[in-house]
Formats: sequence, structure tokens, C-alpha cells
Amino acid sequence: MKKLFVLLLVAALLLPCMSGLAEADKVVEWDVLMPWSETNYALLDGDITQNEVIKEYVRRYQETYGVEVKLNFNVLSTTEVYDKFPLLVAGGEIGDMIWWNCNNSTYPGAPDTLYDDGLCVDVTDMLPEYAPKFMAMLESTPDYYQAQYYTPKGRLALFGSEFDEMNPETGEVELLTMVGPVLPTYMLEESGMTKDDINTFDDLTELLRRLKDNGVEIPLHGIFDSWMMNWYYSGFGAAQSWYLPNGGDKVEWGPLTPEWREAVEQLHAWYEEGLFNRDFTNFTYALAASGALTNQIGVLGSDIRIADIYAAQNEGKTVTALHMPRTTERYNDDIVTGCMGGAGYVIKYYATFFSVNCNDLEEAIRFVDFRYDDEISLLALFGFEGVSFEYDEQGKPVYTAAFKADPSMDAKYTAEFLSGKYMTDKYRNAMKGEIYDETVFGEWSAPGMQDCFLPENLFSRTVEEQDIYNKYYLNFMYSMFEYLYKFIQEGITDDSWNEYVQTAKSLGYEELVEVQQAAYDRLIGKN
Repeated sequence: MKKLFVLLLVAALLLPCMSGLAEADKVVEWDVLMPWSETNYALLDGDITQNEVIKEYVRRYQETYGVEVKLNFNVLSTTEVYDKFPLLVAGGEIGDMIWWNCNNSTYPGAPDTLYDDGLCVDVTDMLPEYAPKFMAMLESTPDYYQAQYYTPKGRLALFGSEFDEMNPETGEVELLTMVGPVLPTYMLEESGMTKDDINTFDDLTELLRRLKDNGVEIPLHGIFDSWMMNWYYSGFGAAQSWYLPNGGDKVEWGPLTPEWREAVEQLHAWYEEGLFNRDFTNFTYALAASGALTNQIGVLGSDIRIADIYAAQNEGKTVTALHMPRTTERYNDDIVTGCMGGAGYVIKYYATFFSVNCNDLEEAIRFVDFRYDDEISLLALFGFEGVSFEYDEQGKPVYTAAFKADPSMDAKYTAEFLSGKYMTDKYRNAMKGEIYDETVFGEWSAPGMQDCFLPENLFSRTVEEQDIYNKYYLNFMYSMFEYLYKFIQEGITDDSWNEYVQTAKSLGYEELVEVQQAAYDRLIGKN
């Protein structure tokens, strides 16, 4: 009897192990090519398998589907991928999957040419069966948002990417503008103005004058990275690059429009009055950021992350996001269209492409589909409860103090590329609270402005078109900046403007706009 009891006890102890083995009755192994941050990679000693979220993702997949997954990563830095990707293609070494948004920057004509050239498999027709989570989310989004996921040839190109700021229950997508004007709250208070007083560029001029009178060294920053200035040009109905005026179908180069001229004339007026950085030609992003954090700059065009950084550097002081200023005429007529960059395909870096040599394609699709789940997105963006995040009094996830103090924890306990949902609360909660209470969200949400954005990331130029673009664009763009700097410092006359327009045409403007228009027409199916 005792012997029987021992045998039963041993059997009972072995049952969980046997059950676990039964769950993993299938083993798959994939080689994954993935560009990744040099900083995060270095913090993991060059070993991405030290990322605890990846391990947990694989463990949960096995627990759910009974499949053991082995991943072999070929990690490239985000800067070297542009040079090395073509070499990997030439050597047939792209592996089973690519976890990155391969576009024209890395492979000409991508993503369509990835399929046309026989590198990757078009899985569009397979996704309804093997990626039901992804398809359910895609089908719940508005039509205009769904369209962003397809290539000009009708293939699903953004499988694996996040659904930005989407409400999982309603399917509504918030196109949160990423950049806008902010300034330290104490400067706004000392000016005697409130954010509701500042709606037009005339209002903004008055604020800048008061900042100068109060001793602010640079009332308005001067830096011309397009992402830092789009908010400004948008208020004139212009753009600093290619765009679609008034949400139409005609592609134009913003810096050749009357609206852009008006915007630059305003910059010149501020420059003359000492409201705009006098040394703007040597003003880098690093200088702008440090100047803002040390209160040398008043109004800064920045993204929402500046709030937390500023508070950390200034003992909890806050910044205030202003309303997006517009010309008086546009404000009075309530015209908000412009070229404001926002969410959508523009920032989807983690689409997945499957090599024609992908091992067990069906399982690979299901493995990527696994990320379209609330719990997995929480894991990917926040990591582990009690280690990298905790729940606040409202029951929302927030990073722990230890996580914020140790950069290596970000590399080890988050993996945004494994998130199928952008988790609005990640940024909304992190940025609101005392720092961002009613200063950004709502003020920078402007879906109408997205209509004018030109989706170049989805362009599929022909070989001839790409050759034309490569031949002209750099010199053309550099010339625009040379004139921009001259116009700000010296002003614009009709003669100097005409010279600028003629120079642009001599540098290939007409050829470039023809190429851009043809590519856009294909994208929207006009050809």
C-alpha cells in the first residue's frame, strides 16, 4: 500500500511537467532581422536576448498555443541599416522575418518591391485566417485609417505595426499632433497673458515681446528641422516640404507658395525685433533642447516629452502647450488645415515582412498576430508589474521610480516593437498629471490637419522616377534652406522672391513635382 502511495505521489508530481511538455509539442525557429537603438543594444551588452519582454512574449505564446519558439536575432543599428540592408539582400541573408518598416529609404520602391523582386511573401490573403486579432482591429478602424495599411498595389504592408492611439472599444483613432509650441508656465504667467489670449501670430508676437522685456534671452527658438517647425508653417496653411494644399490631390512644394513667403516674412520681422534667435543658422537641436531646459528659450516647438524632462530639470516646474497659432484671417474663418505631422503610418516602424524562405509561414504569422492583445501591449510597453511599472490610484500603469532612474531597465523591460496597440494611456498618463493637466491633449489634437500631409513613406516610385528624384532633390532642398536663411536675415523683396523661384526651377522643381505627383496618383489609384 505504501509503495502504491509513493507511486501515486510521484505521478502527481510529474503530471505538471508532463503537461508542460505536451503543451510544447511543436518547436519552430526563426531568424529575425531587426534594426534597433544603438543605446538600448549597448545597455544589453549587445545581446538582445537579455530583453525580458521578449522572453516573456515567447513564454506566453508557448503557454497559449503549445508552440516553443526560438528566435535568432540579426540586430543592426538604426543608422547602419540603410547601408547594410542592401548588402544583406544581395547575400540572401535577410532571414525568415524582418521586423521593421522597410520603405524607400532602405529598398527602392519598398514595400511593394519586396514582393515584386521575390524577397518577401505577400501574406495579405493569409491574414484573415492566421492573424484574426490584427484583422479585427484593422476592420474596426475608420476607412481612411485602414487605407494607410495597404501598399499602392493593395497589399497589407503594416502587419505587425502598432495601432496608434486607437480606442480598442470604439475603433476611433486620435491623430495626436506630435509637435507644437510650448513654454515654461512661469514665463507665461509673468507675461500677464494666458494661453487663451494667444490664438493668432499677432497674439504670439505680443507674447514674445513681453518675454523679451522680462529678460528671456531667446523669446522664440530658431531651428529648422521640419518636425520642429511644422506647427508654425501650418498656421499659414503652408509646409516646409512636399504637401497637399487644402487637403486636395495636387502635390506642391510648400516653400514655393505665397503662404510660405508670408510665414518667412513673419520670421524676418521677429528676427529684426530680436524676438527670434539671432544666431539661428548655427542653432542645433541640442542647443534648442538645452536652452529650453535652462530657461534661456521662451517658446519652443517641441513634442510632448519635453514636459517630463523639463520638470525633472527644474524641480517640478511645468510647461504649458499653447494653442496652435494661425494667421488672423485663418483664425477668424476657422481654417485649421495645414501640414501638421501626426500619428499614422508616419511613425509605424515595426511592420513585419516574411522572407520567401520563412520557416513555417503560417505559424510565423500567428506569432506576430499574438501582439494584438491588451495584455501583450501592456507587457511590451511597460514590462513587469512591480519591477518596471505599477498601477496608480486610477488603476493606470505608470513606470516605477526605479525604471525612470535606470536607463538599462528600459532596454531590459520594454519592447515597443512587440506592441500591437499603442496604448493611449502610456503617453496620456505619463504626460498629464500635474505637468500636463489640460495643456496638451485636446489642444494638439487636430485630425483635419492630417489631410494635407503627403504620405511619402508609402510611395512606390518607378526606377526612372527614383533616378530623377535622386538627381535633383538634395541640391534643390539645400538651395531652399540657403534662401530661407537669407530671407530671414535680409527680408524678401519681389525681386529676391522671383530669383528664388527661378533658381528652384533651374534645380529641377518641375521634374521633382512631376515625379511626386505621379507617385501620389498611383498611391490613391488615379493611374
